[in-house]
Amino acid sequence: MEAAPVAHLGYDQVLSILRLLPAEAVVSFAATCRAFRDWASTDVLWEALCRRDWGARAATAAAVALAERQCRLPWRRLYAEVARLGALSARRLRVKGLSPRPRASHSLNLVAGWLVVFGGGCEGVRSPS
Repeated sequence: MEAAPVAHLGYDQVLSILRLLPAEAVVSFAATCRAFRDWASTDVLWEALCRRDWGARAATAAAVALAERQCRLPWRRLYAEVARLGALSARRLRVKGLSPRPRASHSLNLVAGWLVVFGGGCEGVRSPS
């Protein structure tokens, strides 16, 4: 059985191609064989995907926040955690005609190995206008 044409490419060439793909396609590529799994699991690749999908400022902020907490979280796991958070939805709740005043303060924290967003709570309530 002859090797797939992609197996004849060098690591840098494959990395350049993987950087253009959606994250789901990179995960599928990694599932094909051990060598491809190793190539598709590098921090270099996943950091590039994070920067591409979230923007450089957000990826840098996440890296700085994790470094300040002396937490070594691989970029692939960070991407997966943020993607999982992206699948969540939130709703504004009303309680007997009152609603919480919105805030713009949120914090991204690592808690027991999970990436969690805190914030957006209420500081008092106001009557509906």
